[in-house]
Amino acid sequence: MKMKKASVTILLFLTITETIFCQIKILPSERKMAPKVDTLFSKWNNNHSPGVSLAVIKDEKIVYEKSFGMANLEYSIPNKSNTVFNVASLSKQFTAFSIALLANKGKLSVNDDVHKYIPELPDYGTKITILNLLTHTSGLKDQWDLLYLAGWKQDDIIFNQDVLNLIFRQKELNFSPGERFQYCNSGYTLLALIVERITGKTFATWTKDNIFTPLGMSNSFFLDNYQLIIKNKAYSYKASEKGFEKSLINSTTTGANGLHTSLKDLCKWVDNYHTKIVGNDKVIKTIDAIPSLQKLPSIDSVNNKELKLNYGYGQGIKRYRGQTLIGHDGSDAGYRTYIGRFPNQNLSIILLGNFEAFEAEKTAMQIADIFLAEQLEPVTKEDAVAGKKLLIPESIEKAISGEYQIGHAKVLRIFVVDRNIVGEIKSEKRRFDLIPLSNTEYESRTDAINIKYIKCKNTEVDSISFSEKGNVNRAAKLLSVDLSHLKEYTGEFYCGHLSTTYSINFKDNQLVAILPRGNVVTITQIEYDNFFGSYWWIRDIKFLRNTSNEITGFEINNGRAKKNQFLKIR
Repeated sequence: MKMKKASVTILLFLTITETIFCQIKILPSERKMAPKVDTLFSKWNNNHSPGVSLAVIKDEKIVYEKSFGMANLEYSIPNKSNTVFNVASLSKQFTAFSIALLANKGKLSVNDDVHKYIPELPDYGTKITILNLLTHTSGLKDQWDLLYLAGWKQDDIIFNQDVLNLIFRQKELNFSPGERFQYCNSGYTLLALIVERITGKTFATWTKDNIFTPLGMSNSFFLDNYQLIIKNKAYSYKASEKGFEKSLINSTTTGANGLHTSLKDLCKWVDNYHTKIVGNDKVIKTIDAIPSLQKLPSIDSVNNKELKLNYGYGQGIKRYRGQTLIGHDGSDAGYRTYIGRFPNQNLSIILLGNFEAFEAEKTAMQIADIFLAEQLEPVTKEDAVAGKKLLIPESIEKAISGEYQIGHAKVLRIFVVDRNIVGEIKSEKRRFDLIPLSNTEYESRTDAINIKYIKCKNTEVDSISFSEKGNVNRAAKLLSVDLSHLKEYTGEFYCGHLSTTYSINFKDNQLVAILPRGNVVTITQIEYDNFFGSYWWIRDIKFLRNTSNEITGFEINNGRAKKNQFLKIR
């Protein structure tokens, strides 16, 4: 009977809290800012595109809250404050908060060796602490680099155990723990596993019982079942030449990502930094104290170094126009999300988008410019001239890629690396970035080059208009490129710690790596034995030779997963 009374009391408290928090009167001065914010989202304010839900919280009041565009284009369902988004890496602050709660209860110490809870993790000959995982200083290889290198696709069904199987097979670190900062999703997947092993509950269940339910976040959960029917779900979209397409994701990994939540719920989450319904002063101070612009004592006790950190407990800290900003963004498939807090101004901004081209953090700063106009330092020259990067459909990137004959002496090569378009004059060994101005026009600001892509008509060949320093040339795309010099790089190559075989061969007049599950990645030669792939997870490729100058294999060194060595098997 006492338990029943307590439950009713808590429910009543949460209901009253929600009513007060969501219905406080907005000051006239703050209401005047609404039209300026509306202008930022005018292109999303329709019923035929994806969109965004956003809230601005000032002094514990919601001073702006609105949704634009569609959560579901097939049925014309609009985004609302209770629309459920996959918030991607915003999940990390909830995972870190879980660790802080357990540490506060004496269930663990952030200085504990991770092997105490996860003995399956290989022994790298040095201690990896929970704090290493929280601050991205563990040296572990990133799970997404590993998964994609092993041939997995974004729309594959991926569980935490699939991730763990790969992590546990890695015999080397990228660097010694505590030596440097390198963003690592693997660490947060391991943190979720630690929560499970300490509490005896699944991570989804424990966070529901200890964070979401106490805060009244009824639309929030970590997804651990990809077949779950999610009410009020925002679908994920990307651009194509014909319009919008679904950007599919079937991952059910938790810890580094996997949180599904709504704008309405995240307002309660941000408010908890003040109300402390979940956690206490010590927990909140811990969460906000670790990311620091000051030098922190090294967590690498062996080398006794000092490491300057600006990240910890699932959040980063930096200066924006002279003010302290604590925040994090999220990006997964077509979802683009952001939570940013200006603690000294008591201002928080929440953005949840469902289209890959939406720039969540940049837009949040534009909102901050409006609400904190009198408190921010003047915009720097660099900020003023920074150009907006237009994200064009991958099909167009693929179409423009190739070689073009400019006059008699020059050949221009255009290729794409990680959604960045690059041009190279082969004979001059001159390379430059090409910034999209539209789907068909590109420029290099440093080299004063302008390129217009001209799609072929009937039997004509695709071409470009190439302009440099006032000289304009029409350049036809070369349909046949001599790749005979690349033949020695072909063959079958195997990587043991990925348990994966790549076939390097020619396809569609290009050198490609054919991965498991039918993945095909174009690899482009930079210089002798050095190549890079057309996707972010297969960048720096260095072919290896023996003393007889024969190709024996290659090594892939991505930013977040280095020393991936493949040996030639045939």
